[in-house]
Amino acid sequence: MFDSLQLAFNIIFLIELVINMYAHWMREFLRNRWNLVDVVLVLSTFVADYTTIASQITVFRIVRVFRIVRIFGKFQTLRKIVLSIVASVGPMIGAFFVLIILTCFYAVIGVYTFGKQCPQSFGRFDIAFLKMIQVTAGDTWVDGIDQFNENGELNHSFAIFIVSYIMLSCWLVLQVTTAVLLDSFLTASRDIELEELSL
Repeated sequence: MFDSLQLAFNIIFLIELVINMYAHWMREFLRNRWNLVDVVLVLSTFVADYTTIASQITVFRIVRVFRIVRIFGKFQTLRKIVLSIVASVGPMIGAFFVLIILTCFYAVIGVYTFGKQCPQSFGRFDIAFLKMIQVTAGDTWVDGIDQFNENGELNHSFAIFIVSYIMLSCWLVLQVTTAVLLDSFLTASRDIELEELSL
């Protein structure tokens, strides 16, 4: 049954591609990059499914997964989202770089301050770095460090360390990253709409 459905969808994709080529003719058809993606995906699907050459080449089978990419060219909203995300990659790299530097800084402090007290979380830099990333993601809490001293008082060095990291990483840097992403998204969406209006 799966093979029949796959054949049916392959034929539907091929018919849609032929109609699109006929409607736009060759020059206009080839100007649109999404049409070129369609051609590659449809042809690679037929090569992967109906030739013996592709049975040993896994690349053709992997390319079939990218048929979903064809949807982005058909729906304007999805296309705007993808193009906006691509446009925001540059500013996002800067924001993530700041987060990585902050995490490295706190990992080094954690190794020197809590390495002997809690070697499973801060014994080495790589372990401490991973632990701080997990704290940023809200995945885990730092175990093994007593939050209270023997006399019941708060362990101030640990409290300052972890609270300041959470405030800086989660409440400041991640919020700035979100703002950068939103600003880039809105700017790219506006540019796309202006480009569509000019056509």
